[in-house]
Amino acid sequence: MLNSCTVIKPAMPVESYKSTPRKPQSSIINLYADLEVSKLEAYINGQMDSVLYQDTSFVDNSGDNLKFKAWKDGDVKLNFEQNELSWELPLRVFIQKGVKIFGYNLPMVNSWEYTGEIKLRYKTKLSINHDWSIQTVTNSDGYAWIKKPTVKIGGVELPITLFANLFLPSNLKDFAKNIDDLIAKSFDFRGVAEKGWSMLFTPYKIPGSYEAWLSVTPSSVALVPVQGSAGHIRLGAAINSDVECLLDNVPPSGKVTPLPNIQPLSLPSDTFKINLLTDIPYTTINRMITAVMGDSTFVFGSRRIKFETFRVYGTNDKMAVETTVSGSIKGTLYQIGRASCR
Repeated sequence: MLNSCTVIKPAMPVESYKSTPRKPQSSIINLYADLEVSKLEAYINGQMDSVLYQDTSFVDNSGDNLKFKAWKDGDVKLNFEQNELSWELPLRVFIQKGVKIFGYNLPMVNSWEYTGEIKLRYKTKLSINHDWSIQTVTNSDGYAWIKKPTVKIGGVELPITLFANLFLPSNLKDFAKNIDDLIAKSFDFRGVAEKGWSMLFTPYKIPGSYEAWLSVTPSSVALVPVQGSAGHIRLGAAINSDVECLLDNVPPSGKVTPLPNIQPLSLPSDTFKINLLTDIPYTTINRMITAVMGDSTFVFGSRRIKFETFRVYGTNDKMAVETTVSGSIKGTLYQIGRASCR
């Protein structure tokens, strides 16, 4: 009867804590903004004037003795391939050439009039400046006459493209400049980036049964090269951040800092890396162990041990687990060790 129940009373390890502040290794979080080519196309068609170029005087442009008008003859068509926008811009053109004798236009003599329909082609490279503004470089990719220009002489139309082909290329740069200006205004990448940047400072509740919160502190941003496929242009940024997970402790929202300028990308553009520092209070560990192990009874042959309560605390740089048991052994057990994650 004396041996039926053993009472043990070990010495309790001293409860003490050593403060060792830790900072998580930096993580890289990629955020993307998606621009649909069809929406860009609709915006440009809505913003582009019908008349794209007009010269109404024979004496303009160093007295070139020309009048020229070009206006849109249908919608602009866009396509994005191999990180480059390709364009088709349909135009109608009207060219009027004055007739000169001894350096003077003859007012009573009909000038030569050219009319035609043409499709201009352009290619535009997109990049992002360090201040988040969109930069484009548009170059001519040639043109093709849909209806070759003709000249009216005495009421008879005669095909003539040589003069028009010499004159048109000098205006292609002006059209390209207009395209660059429209693209730069079409999408506020900085505004989208500022919203995404601000959202990172708000703690995120991780779904699940635990009260776990994700806290992100961004520090710098590098631009991911512009990409695109299937009618979409993707603008991305790699954000350098500190990421922490806190249990049973709702972190306060961080102070939102201004969106920094873009830094050079030092890692491959598809790098996504999370180094997570997790803060678990001892009270949370106690609750979790008690929920899993509390009131558990283990049978060893004729002996029975029931685990009643658990308490985890620190002892210097180690962790102690205090467990009260009943049954064949009654009393308090202590375990000391180091916690690690694998």
